Amino acid sequence: MMLKQRRLPAEERKIVIVRAAIDVFSESNYRVAKISDIAARAGVTDPMIYKFFDSKKALFVEVLTLTSRKTIEKFGIQNFITEDSLTNIENFRRVLKKMLLTYLSSMRKYRRELKIFYQAISEIDDPDIQQVIRGHYNNFASMIKPVFQQAVDKRILSGRLEPEMIAWDINGFMIQQNALFLADLYSERNADVLLTERMNSWFS
Repeated sequence: MMLKQRRLPAEERKIVIVRAAIDVFSESNYRVAKISDIAARAGVTDPMIYKFFDSKKALFVEVLTLTSRKTIEKFGIQNFITEDSLTNIENFRRVLKKMLLTYLSSMRKYRRELKIFYQAISEIDDPDIQQVIRGHYNNFASMIKPVFQQAVDKRILSGRLEPEMIAWDINGFMIQQNALFLADLYSERNADVLLTERMNSWFS
């Protein structure tokens, strides 16, 4: 006698659909991917997907939003800062570099999500997609800026560069390294050297 397959709770089924969408979007792109392909990968019917998402775009935006949130949660500076981090410039440099290199070392593991996020830039004229992308970079800068401001207030940094300017320069550096990685041009050694030079300007 065949065992009856366990019926997944709604939230678990949604997670399965999102994971399948990550696979399908990363293997092709947002425009080419079909809901039927995602449904087949998730082991559900097309109508089941539409119970959770109004459209393919809504599912794509969900993937982008989830990727952004998990990136901030997993690699945010709050995971690296300790009470000793802002006691002197050496500790602060060490913590910041550890955070950024930890993120860069994760690119291979999260290549699918990274690829989808950069695909989305070609859809930047769509207001919903633009909102997620802008929100991601704004959130990252907003996370970094107060820490640098604390360093200035504690006289660890001179304040020659405004904390907001540094936060956006860090954003730019990470975008550059992401693009090099996706183009198969990323060099761990080069990234480390360039980051050290960049940090010298932030901490001067």
